Amino acid sequence: MGSYFLISIVIGFFTLLLAVLGLWSAGTGVMDDPISFGTVFNAAMVYLPAMWIMIGVAVLFVGFVPQAAGLTWLYLGYSFFAVYLGGLLQFSPLMSKLSPFGNVPKVPIEDLNFTQILIMIAIALSLIVIRFIGYNKRDIQG
Repeated sequence: MGSYFLISIVIGFFTLLLAVLGLWSAGTGVMDDPISFGTVFNAAMVYLPAMWIMIGVAVLFVGFVPQAAGLTWLYLGYSFFAVYLGGLLQFSPLMSKLSPFGNVPKVPIEDLNFTQILIMIAIALSLIVIRFIGYNKRDIQG
């Protein structure tokens, strides 16, 4: 289980990095005054703790209730619906705040809120630690 967890963390980072490289190179190719790589990188990397929370939710379900691990997809779907379509459908801002992606600062429009990022990292770490405890206590025989 630990190896799958490590792979998800590493692949999540590299996928985000590849998205940054793609957006930056496309912007550099078509814009007269392109956005700097650092700005694009910072704007994308604030989503990393939210990704870690989603991974933490997934491994929490696997650690304690493996039959309910599919609920992670439901929560991811809710997150997409609430954050990206909630503004169009005029949902309450509280609905998007229930998703980790609704708590990500909109860098570079907003200032980076380190407290919010650290809280998200702490939530992700606590979910992961609880998961390891739950997974180690499971009866995995036969």
